[in-house]
Parts: sequence; structure tokens; C-alpha cells
Amino acid sequence: MNTFFQEVREFNQTFGLPVKSGPVVDSNLRDRLVLFKKIISDEVNEVDEIIAKLDGETIDPLEVLTDVADWLGDIVVYCTSESVRLGIPMEDVLRLIMHSQYSKLVDSKPLIRDGKVQKGPNFVAPEPRIRALLNSIRYAKGLQE
Repeated sequence: MNTFFQEVREFNQTFGLPVKSGPVVDSNLRDRLVLFKKIISDEVNEVDEIIAKLDGETIDPLEVLTDVADWLGDIVVYCTSESVRLGIPMEDVLRLIMHSQYSKLVDSKPLIRDGKVQKGPNFVAPEPRIRALLNSIRYAKGLQE
């Protein structure tokens, strides 16, 4: 059985979208990111339709939850597809980010302000580990510049 990440990779291949074997910066990265920003912004803004349903007099909870699940899923698929286009191993990156998230705890408890988990004094940023991961893949695949 394929993982979600493998399915997205196959989706990109099937639909003729780029699939990189490792993390590389192409000459068209700027244009790629500008287009991705527009696509993901449009997708994020679709939440307004769900919010409008919640402003109605009667709501069908299952319909709203279905809409939210579909909305969140579309965002995850778009982001994962973009990572495949750039050769970024998103599953590994997400693991590093989650590891970093746990470093926010203070005495095994989260600091939450305005509904958002705050960074504690022992927070370890994920970027150095992500950089090391990407560099090791680039080196292993001979993608060093």
C-alpha cells in the first residue's frame, strides 16, 4: 500500500507535474513560488464559504465538517504536491518540525496565548535540522552546486 506522499508523487507524474528526485533550486523557482502563493491563497480563502454556512440560521453539522475536512485536505495535497515539485522530502521535514514543536514545552506543559502554542525557553528551531537533511540528500544525489 502506498503512503499518502507516494500517492501525491504518482499524482504529479500522472498529471505531468514536476517530480524532483532531490531538493534543487531551478531558475524558475521565483515564478513557481508566486504561482503557488496564488493557488494556496485561493484555496485558503475558500474557508469563507464554510464560515458563511455557519452564519446561516440552520446548519447541517456533518455537511460543515465534511466541507472543513475537504478544505483542509486540499491544502495538504497542494502543499505536498509542491514539495514533490521541489524535491523536498516533506514527510521527513514534517517529522523534524514536530520534534521541534515538542521543544516548546515548559515543564511538560504548553505555553498557549491567543490559541497558539508559544515557544518556551528550550525551543529548538527546525531550520538547522531541515537544512542538514536537505544538504545530505543533495550531497548523496550529487546535486551539490
